[in-house]
Amino acid sequence: MGRKKKQLMAMQAPDPASIAGQTPFRAVERKYKQRYSPLDLAEVFDWTQWDPNEDEGDVDWSAPPDVPEGRPPCAVAVETESSVRDLLAAEFPDLDLHSDGARPPVIAFPGFPGFLYLPAALPPAVQRHLARRSLTAYTAPPNQCDMSAHWAIPASGLWPLHAAGSTDEIPLRPPPADGDDSDEDASGAYARGTPPTHLTPLPAGALLDRLRWCTLGYQYHWASKTYRSTEMFPFPADLAGLARAVATAVESATYRGIEVGTRYPGTQYVAQAGVLNVYGYRDALMGHVDESEPNRDAPLVSVSLGASAIFVVGGKTRATRPMALRLRSGDAVVMSGAARRAFHGIPRVLEDEYPDWMAETEEQSADAEWSMVVKYLRARKARINLNVRQVF
Repeated sequence: MGRKKKQLMAMQAPDPASIAGQTPFRAVERKYKQRYSPLDLAEVFDWTQWDPNEDEGDVDWSAPPDVPEGRPPCAVAVETESSVRDLLAAEFPDLDLHSDGARPPVIAFPGFPGFLYLPAALPPAVQRHLARRSLTAYTAPPNQCDMSAHWAIPASGLWPLHAAGSTDEIPLRPPPADGDDSDEDASGAYARGTPPTHLTPLPAGALLDRLRWCTLGYQYHWASKTYRSTEMFPFPADLAGLARAVATAVESATYRGIEVGTRYPGTQYVAQAGVLNVYGYRDALMGHVDESEPNRDAPLVSVSLGASAIFVVGGKTRATRPMALRLRSGDAVVMSGAARRAFHGIPRVLEDEYPDWMAETEEQSADAEWSMVVKYLRARKARINLNVRQVF
């Protein structure tokens, strides 16, 4: 590292007094989010560097979370009745997912009950399918995104206009009148009766540059942290099938005869709502708990696409020191039981760590739409997260 860069990093370091009272969760978040010193990954669990025999033995599943300093958390491989790869092959018959015999592990972490990690759960063909659908289909109305509050997104969505090279500007929506919330959308971003004077009409491509989230199916109202009964839209069938496959794979997971799975029948798992997040390499999602769903017995299913990231998960308060995982494209996470009520977040997206399919060039593909999807993601060094919930 050059001398100037070291000096710049030192200038960005926070005043120790300003972080003296931070919680253990916040301290770990800050450790991975900061950019004033080299990134230290010594405590991050990376399954590609994991020896499944190292931590096996007597495990106290009732012990409180204990994340050792200086090394990754304890992790164990659990047994499942079904392989998620086989279940996905049944859910995506058109993708012709021939089994190569690979059965990626399902990993549990003593001290973090209900949290299950499925690295490399999604074959590359499923990753490509979901990445394409995330941009070309999931973001179209009636699903709402972070631009829906202010711009009149066309019924076909923004992607077809972008793909066609359209420079036509998408007009701004008129603000709702005082006392009228009938036109307020799930973002809750509109201040009633206040025109967004700082915003202007923009082409579809410029709006896609701003894309950060999109709510799927049953629409979530961010301002009130509630679901709107008047906006229960159809959930994408392919994403619902994927979530069902993941939920089924881990419902009866065991470790040496001890049940560590979700105990929630995958056949009863109904995907009703979800959030599509698009992260640039400098974006983060700070610690939070997903607690707006009345049904918290059903697990939350989350999958990663594109750039890798650091994921942290702790306990029911920020007083619990979280563990950190390195999530790669194709990984899945399931949160149920105590983990369903745990603080978690994404403090860091890892720059220049992508799946092979994100390196494909236009010359390597005869599919123009797919080339545009790859170009979009690579230009933003982007990570896509799809998380699915059963609300009721």
